Amino acid sequence: MKKHRGVINIHQRAKTLIVTTSKMHAYKSLQKKRDRRLIQADVMSGFLFAITELDTLQLQFNQPLWHTTIDHVTVYADERLVFHFKNGSEVEMRI
Repeated sequence: MKKHRGVINIHQRAKTLIVTTSKMHAYKSLQKKRDRRLIQADVMSGFLFAITELDTLQLQFNQPLWHTTIDHVTVYADERLVFHFKNGSEVEMRI
């Protein structure tokens, strides 16, 4: 009977460790997601600041500017566009 309780205690500690590890993994995943979004916000903020500093806003597509800043764009079936910039940042928008 004493041996059985020992096994149960070991099992309970292992279960607690698994739950704790799972929660830590979820927390770290959320932190990474938050960090990516903060970077996106910073990129967009800089972009918007640059636009407001312009005397005139160029409303025509500028191919050299596009090729200088955008690496590629991913288009999803759920009407999302993800712009991948050459500096490694990404910005998502819905159409």
